[in-house]
Amino acid sequence: MKWRSAEKQTWSTALKRPLARLASWFGRSGAGRLWSEPLAQGEGRTYRWPEHWPEVRVWIRTPHGRTDQSRAGRRLWWLIFLPFAACGEGFPPAAYDPLKAAQLSETRRREFDVALANELATWNALSARCAFDPANPRAPFQCREKFFRSLASEGYEIADIVSQIYFPSRGIIEQNRAAYERLRALAQAGDRSALCFAPYVFGQMGQKENLPYTLESEAAFTKQGRALGLPLCAINEFYLYWNGDGGYPHDPGLAHQRLLEAAKAGLYFGQKHLMVDYAREGFDNVHTVQKALCWGRLAAQHSREARYDFYIDRLRAAARDPGDARKTPLRRPPELRQLADKWDSRITPDDRIATTIEDCIHLEEEK
Repeated sequence: MKWRSAEKQTWSTALKRPLARLASWFGRSGAGRLWSEPLAQGEGRTYRWPEHWPEVRVWIRTPHGRTDQSRAGRRLWWLIFLPFAACGEGFPPAAYDPLKAAQLSETRRREFDVALANELATWNALSARCAFDPANPRAPFQCREKFFRSLASEGYEIADIVSQIYFPSRGIIEQNRAAYERLRALAQAGDRSALCFAPYVFGQMGQKENLPYTLESEAAFTKQGRALGLPLCAINEFYLYWNGDGGYPHDPGLAHQRLLEAAKAGLYFGQKHLMVDYAREGFDNVHTVQKALCWGRLAAQHSREARYDFYIDRLRAAARDPGDARKTPLRRPPELRQLADKWDSRITPDDRIATTIEDCIHLEEEK
């Protein structure tokens, strides 16, 4: 029985034949799966596995000269590498430390609330904490999962629960009922963080028809959290007032007030959507434009997903637009171009114009 040689060998001559036979035997077993990327015709396949492990090309020739491109290589992968994969980063140990949880102060918990909520608002996007790495496109999302585990290791149980539901590196929100039950149990026990996070996570989870909860039942946690003065629950009430859900009336005015409360507390969601709210009012009122620029710049410091630069570009276009000469020309305020230059971080870096929450609050208080 004569075997044809492979066009490109990755095994030594001494090992290629017995390993190929072993792989063919496992190929007939019908067990195991692995994502594969087809190469050019006649080159076999490239098999990859999680994180930064090296790439392997499996070259197997049958007695008939055909390359087994599917099952044989997959069985061989499972046989050789699965024991090592179990020790890798894909299976992180439990990070939550209940001993540290007992020592965690309420002030520190509120700081963790804001930090976790801001990362969840951009869970599948880039942020200042988890920036883009050209060498590894998955690095920002792996960074976010490590951040969840680091908060859990400080005794912050909400982060441990979130890490079982949100998987940024895989791009999914898993309907982990056991984790969500724990989150609801904490909320029912009066945990201040859980009161606000339980409705938020419930709103993000898909396939709610399979869960024995309703939006109305989750809104009760929001009301309880608002009664305690928790600004994180303002995000939930924004959704409820804006959509008129959970027994709340549809009230855009109250929804805007909840955004303002969230933005003042340092929450990216509130800052971003305040910019969007003010942007809807156009460019005729300089004071409204200034508020949009202020909150938008704060949001952009957390993530470019806020599209602050897009708003700046629209502002520049509005400053140049003369209107239709055959009709009434536009009466744009002359300050628009100066405002665009002043607030554009591409022209004036953040270290030259330090924008703070207090600056934006001051603009809100001006009439």
